[in-house]
This record gives sequence, structure tokens and C-alpha cells, in this order.
Amino acid sequence: MRKAMFMLILLVVTVNLLGGFISAQTTVKKEKLQQKHKKNVKSSFQNSVPPDIAIFLNQARLLPPEFYVDLLVRVVESKKISNKEANLDLLKEAFEKTNQVQLKAKKRIFKSINMDTKASYLDKAHDLNLDMISLKCRIVNTLLTIDKNSAKQLFSETSLVPYIKEVSTCEDVAVYDLTTYYETAKKIAEQCFTKDEIKEGFKTNFVQDQISNIVSITQLSHTVKLIESFNWSLLDLQNLLSRYTEQITRLEPNYRDFIGSESLYKTTQSIHNLALYFEKNKVSSKYLVQAYKEYIIKNLSEKICPDGSAKEKLIPQLVFRANLRLFVEEPILIEELDLEEDSSMEESSYFSSKKSKLIFNEMQKLQAYIQKQLSKANQSEETSLKQTDLDDYYSKILEKVRDWKASDEQGEEEYLHQKAIVYQELIQIAQTKIVQKDLLHEYLLFLRDFKLDNTNRAEWLIHLNFVLRMAKNSDDELRTISIKLLQNSQIDVAQLYTLALLKGL
Repeated sequence: MRKAMFMLILLVVTVNLLGGFISAQTTVKKEKLQQKHKKNVKSSFQNSVPPDIAIFLNQARLLPPEFYVDLLVRVVESKKISNKEANLDLLKEAFEKTNQVQLKAKKRIFKSINMDTKASYLDKAHDLNLDMISLKCRIVNTLLTIDKNSAKQLFSETSLVPYIKEVSTCEDVAVYDLTTYYETAKKIAEQCFTKDEIKEGFKTNFVQDQISNIVSITQLSHTVKLIESFNWSLLDLQNLLSRYTEQITRLEPNYRDFIGSESLYKTTQSIHNLALYFEKNKVSSKYLVQAYKEYIIKNLSEKICPDGSAKEKLIPQLVFRANLRLFVEEPILIEELDLEEDSSMEESSYFSSKKSKLIFNEMQKLQAYIQKQLSKANQSEETSLKQTDLDDYYSKILEKVRDWKASDEQGEEEYLHQKAIVYQELIQIAQTKIVQKDLLHEYLLFLRDFKLDNTNRAEWLIHLNFVLRMAKNSDDELRTISIKLLQNSQIDVAQLYTLALLKGL
């Protein structure tokens, strides 16, 4: 009996050991197959990418994320890589990197401001579309021409809400510009759902999700356009209207965004158009109109900024338009609103510090001198200015510019923008190519030595673009000079963007 039991135990142990050995062998074999597959995929990718483009991509990966993503997407957009999988891999790689960019959501100025201010240059930086949301949408739009399922998947991973909840203040002169996001959403709805998916309600759910993500008034007019872009069943219309109205009732008052959205996106007119759209389709818009009316009153019950005061007629005009379009039967009475004005800090213009003001005055003298001499030259049919006098003016200004330090200004960004403005102006009014070349060289040294960690990288790129435009659009001699200086600048970003220009990217 004991012998039989011993034999049984021995058999079980043997089977287990054999099973473990077979399992280990299977795992090793599976890992080898996976490694072989990865190696084949990598080899396929390498074989499909031209060597010069492969080198370019490797160099781009060393740049800050904004520039890295921009250049990778340019490569795909250029169609220099014909392999679909290689392009998909690059776009997915770029998409992951967008999470590391500095600006998260694009903004846009909604009122007139002095162009030489911090807000103005931040606006120019946003215009480059190097913020996270814009870059993600650009990748999705590129993917739509390659693989629609991948485009839909990545768009579903494009989170908008966390980055547009910030409450604006009276000092803010810009509001969120989500145009690209909603244009991309419209393309997804148009192109990425099959007939069967549409029948099962997937497209309706997609649009409803976009409505459910409304957390800012800056989204209202964009979602109106999204709703109006498609034909809906009566049940779909009722559900969309209910969801949209509910989101308006949930919106927190944000006076600055309210005014900015009205100025840029004509929000009241959009709500009016939506109400007409639903009424035309036999769906009552009564509760929508009421919800928007309550939202207006809620915003005007907050402290309003000085530029929205009754004295400036902004609020009365806004209320008048809303009454005319939406609230004819029960108008908002402005005299019943308790308008309380908030305090506001006027942003100071550039060239107001002691150092910058001195340099600005010297620049004005130089410009006046050049204008005067050109006028004399035209009258006497002379064709050149006195170079010795010009050189004297330039040397005096450059001496002050070279002595100009970041510590002379309120912050690093103020220093960057003001000094770049002066260099650009000197380069543009230079009368000879030799002077332009010397100034361009000095300007690029300034940009090279400015640490990108100290400022918004997109704002820094604004000033590099000044030279890149010269390398692209100038006459042959100046174009050649600009390209050579960029290539020798020891600025990685400048060198790669110049290479992209020469490669037609």
C-alpha cells in the first residue's frame, strides 16, 4: 500500500515537473517569436524610411516636445514615407509626446490691446498652434487620411475638459479658442462611423458626449455648429436638446469668458440659431431659451470688468441684442440688474523700463535719420545714405543693446520680446547686406543663449521664425545668408527647422 502511494506521488511530481518544463519551453519559444516579430517590424520600419529622414527623425526626438511633435507630423504630412504602418507609428509616437508641451489649450484675444505687451506675444504664440489640444487634433486630422479607426481612437483620448476650467479675470484679454477641436470632432462624426454604427446610435452618442463635456461658455457656439451639421431623428433631437440645455444650467458664471465668447463667437446669435433649428424640426426650444436667459443674468450678477460697464455701453448693447433675438416676450431689464464693477489692472506696455525706454528713443532717432536722408536722396536723385553716419548710429544703439540684461526688466519674457523687437527692427532697416548679416548673427547668438526653460517655448519660436521667414522668402543673397547663419547657429531647433525647410517639410 505504501509502495503504491509512493509511486503515485512520484508520478504526480514527475508530471508537474514535466508540465513546468514544457510551459517554460513554450514561454521561451513565445518570447523568441515576439522578439523576432519586433525585430521584423523594426526592420520593416527602417527599410521603409529613407536614411536622411531617419536621421532627421532621430535628431527631432532630442528637441523640446512642441518642436519634436511638429517636425514628426511634418514628415508624415510630406508623404516622404510611403509605408502606412511606419506613418501610423510616428503619429502615435507624436501623440504621446503632446502631453509634455507647455501650452495646453489655445487662446485668442477678444479685444483691442497694445501690440507691444506680454498678452500680445502670448497670443502670437497661441497662433502657432503648438498647444497640446491643437497638436493632438492635427495628428488626428492627419490620421484621418491614413487610418480612420486610429483617428477615432486617438480623438477619444483627447481630453479637453481639464484644461479649460480656469476662471478668467479682468486682467485676461483672451479666451479659449476651441475651433480646431470642434472642427476635428465634426470630421470624426462625418467619416468614422459606419452605417450600422449610425443605426445603433454610436454617432448620436459621440455628439452627446461632446455636449456633456461643456464646462465653459466658449464651447457653446462650437457645439451648436456640431449639432446643426447632421440630420437627426426626432428622438435624437429631443435628447440632444435636453442634454445641451442641462449643460447650460450647470455652467458656472464666468463674466470674462462670457464677454469674450460673445465678441469672438457670437454666442447669443448661436443660441438663437439653435432655437430656430429645433423649432423648425418640431421640437420646442422654450427651456433652452430660458436656461440661456438665466445664465446671462447669472453672469451679469457677478462683478463686471470696467470695460463692460454701463458707461461703455457694452452690457446694454449685449442685453439689447439678446432681447431682440431671444427674449422679446420677457426681456432682460438692465435697470433691474445689480451691476457691480470689479477692479482691473492695466497691463503695462513694453519699453517702459529705464533701459528699454532709452533704447527705444535711440531707435526712433535712427529711424528718423534714415527717413530724413532717404527724403533728401529722393529730392537730389542720390541713391545712398552716408554709411559712416549710419554706422555711428548703429554702433551707439548696439552698445546699449549688448549691455541690456534680463535684470533690467520685470521678467525673462519681457526681456526676450523687447530685445528681439529691437534686433528685428535694426535688421529690417539695415541698408546693406553686410550690416544685415552681422546683425542676424548677433540676433541668433542672443536667441541661442536665451534659456528655453525661462520662458514659453512657443513665444521663443516667434522670434526664431523671423529668421526662418528670411531664409524662405528673401531674395537669393539674403536667403543664402540666412540659411548659412541658421545652420551654423548652434541652436538645435534652428538647425532642424532649417533642414526641414530645405527638405520641403
